[in-house]
Amino acid sequence: KKGKAGPVPPPPEEEKAVEEAAPTTATAQEGTDGSTGASFKPYMRAWYFQEDAPELLDDFPDPPPYFPDKFKMVAPQFQPPFTWLFLGPKGAFSPLHRDIWMTCAWMAQVEGRKRFVFFPPKDTSCCYLKSEGGQEAYADLRRPNLEAFPNLYSGHPVEAVLHPSDVVYIPSGWTHYVECLTDSVSLTSNFATPKNFKRVLVPYTRWLEKRRLAAHMVSVAKDAVLRYRE
Repeated sequence: KKGKAGPVPPPPEEEKAVEEAAPTTATAQEGTDGSTGASFKPYMRAWYFQEDAPELLDDFPDPPPYFPDKFKMVAPQFQPPFTWLFLGPKGAFSPLHRDIWMTCAWMAQVEGRKRFVFFPPKDTSCCYLKSEGGQEAYADLRRPNLEAFPNLYSGHPVEAVLHPSDVVYIPSGWTHYVECLTDSVSLTSNFATPKNFKRVLVPYTRWLEKRRLAAHMVSVAKDAVLRYRE
């Protein structure tokens, strides 16, 4: 549903308790001053489970037929680790952000409920700033700073609540906020489409080069250790 931007749009009646507890949770978990407190909410975001439990990949199609992925067209060693699990308690959240490399994403809700607030690309300037020095900042929907983001309320956010078995598609470049309304387990994957692959190609190429350099450094270190032992 659409609405005017502001603090996180009002939740359904049965979810008010989450909203009332939000300020303490927000400060403790994602405070802009780096502070933490007794109300800290642990949130395991982006668990790359393929390394720890690769058998879980057998439980779903990767990629799903509705979300073809250009990354899956290359050999596995050249695929970025972009299929993740998110596990968090009620009240855990991810602040406003755009996804890595401006990829698209899908998220499937396995357990619990999760709320999304999306800003379309045309409203990015309402909630995002980039300084001349290249520093980036997003609006805090829980504690809006209207001096820094005077046009925040002129945006047109879209809200969605995911229930178990729901899947949401996140288009490239859409800024979004995510909050666990209950204890939550979600499966997500970032992917490249034919339409946005040119946009993704530059950071993807840089990632491949870093991997190549890292593999070379590991190889050199192993050789040095073997020579030392000899």
